[in-house]
Amino acid sequence: MALFVLAVLIICSFARRGGCEQLPGACLNSLTERISADAAMIRPMEKDLAVLRSQQLPNKLFIAGGSDYDKIWIRDNVYVALALIEAKRFSQAASIYSGLLNIIKQYEHKLDLGKYPENDSELLYPRFSITGAEIDGHWGNKQHDAIGALLYGIGQLDGIGKEYVTGFEKLLAQKLVRYLEACRYWEDADSGMWEEAPALHASSLAACIKGIEMVSGFCAHDATGLEKAKSTLQQLLPRESSLHAVDMALLSLVWPYGYKRTDIVQNVETQLQRKHGVIRYLGDIYEADGSEEPEWVMGIPWLGIAYHELGDMQKARHYLAETEKLYTGNGLPESYLANNEACVHTPLAWSHSMALILRAKLAGMTSLYPRLPVPQCPPLA
Repeated sequence: MALFVLAVLIICSFARRGGCEQLPGACLNSLTERISADAAMIRPMEKDLAVLRSQQLPNKLFIAGGSDYDKIWIRDNVYVALALIEAKRFSQAASIYSGLLNIIKQYEHKLDLGKYPENDSELLYPRFSITGAEIDGHWGNKQHDAIGALLYGIGQLDGIGKEYVTGFEKLLAQKLVRYLEACRYWEDADSGMWEEAPALHASSLAACIKGIEMVSGFCAHDATGLEKAKSTLQQLLPRESSLHAVDMALLSLVWPYGYKRTDIVQNVETQLQRKHGVIRYLGDIYEADGSEEPEWVMGIPWLGIAYHELGDMQKARHYLAETEKLYTGNGLPESYLANNEACVHTPLAWSHSMALILRAKLAGMTSLYPRLPVPQCPPLA
């Protein structure tokens, strides 16, 4: 209610500045309907925010979620931060980036090698324990997309307010750029968003390109390498890699990285969407138990976000409605399995982040403050 009243007062103020001494009834009715709709969209955000809070550690970072995802992934935390930015919680997002960079600082010697990593121990790992220790495992540790995403988030937040990114953090971001360049990210096979077989991934290239561009205001970069990456990406699209023609990871090109590719969204929608989610790619065997591919929940709000970015509000609202159907008593899972049951990784912070982002976009939070749109008022009698 406080939000509603404040919004009305803001618009009344703008209207009077424009020459209206009072808002005609028709105009006010239209205005109140709009704000009521936005408020109805904003209220359920608390549901996702509450789940995210349950996954937060004392160091302000987030575990991935569920019963055995009690680890800190760079990528997952970046997507939580991106969600908090959409919800206008800038300081909380800044705490995430600071927490990640404080962990990376412990392994700064890897960034200072200045050469292509010749073995696994020279790679910057993409996941850590809750105390910041490196975690090895069956996942591939070369994940350029995670570093690119982190750079993108840091640059985005610095563009919002210079107070959110410190000088130390900018220096470390510069080292991350140089690390990617030492890896020759424009031609280097990595394990990508799904941490699997090495390949040249479109989603990793896009993350590195946009991440480096986003921090270019305070980080130097190899312009030739950046142009090579752009050329390679254009040659690879609309495929994700030589292994996967269509892959849910491609949605990251549309959001957050801003490539207006309707073909990518439609390919994912028509080939990978299922009843309870989006499969990552055809033939995905992770947690498939020899049956059908798991249906990843985050793909549903991600499709909605992508359509929002493409200007299709009807499709965006449709996918929010579909997202609402996927909540369990414990929140949104990572995926639903072939038996229609939620997997053990429930709740998943990444899933809730995508739902929160879609809600915030449809609620118009990017324009609610400080520039709430003023409807055209009929002339006073």
